Amino acid sequence: MAAAALTAWLALHPGVRTLRAFSTAVSPATPSLRECLPQRTSKTERMWKRKALPPRTEKMAVDQDWPSVYPAAAPFKPSVVPLPIRMGYPVKKGVPLAKEGNLELLKIPNFLHLTPVAIKRHCEALKEFCTEWPAALDSDEKCEKHFPIEIDTADYVSSGPFIP
Repeated sequence: MAAAALTAWLALHPGVRTLRAFSTAVSPATPSLRECLPQRTSKTERMWKRKALPPRTEKMAVDQDWPSVYPAAAPFKPSVVPLPIRMGYPVKKGVPLAKEGNLELLKIPNFLHLTPVAIKRHCEALKEFCTEWPAALDSDEKCEKHFPIEIDTADYVSSGPFIP
C-alpha cells in the first residue's frame, strides 16, 4: 500500500526521484508530531493536582434516611458514620483514638443497621406473612402435643485452637 502511494506520488512529481526528496517535501511550517500530541506530566505533578474529597460524613444531611446508609450488618466504615466515635486505650491519659484508622472499631460487630426506623420497616414488611395465633392452642401442653419440638443447647468454652 505504501509502495503504491510512493509510486503514485513520484508519478505526479516527475523531477523528484529519490526518497530524500520525498522526505523533504514536507513543509517546515507543518507542526511536528511532538507538538501535536498532548503534553505528558510526571506522576508527581499528577499527584499534586489531585484534590482530596471531603469525607462523606460532612456532606450527609441531618435528617438522612439511615437504613439506606446501613441497610444490613456491615463492618464499621468511618466515612459513613457521622458520629464522633472514639474507642481504644488512651495513651498517656490522653484522648482515645478517633474513628479514622482505628482498628478497634473494626474488631467488634456493630449494630448500626438496627435503628428504630429500620426495625419498624422490617416489622411492617413481615406483617403480611403473620397470622393470628390459633385459639385451640391455649396451653403449653396442647402446643407440645401438636408440635413436639425439642431444643438441645450446649455451650463450649475452649482456650485452645480446637473444640474437644
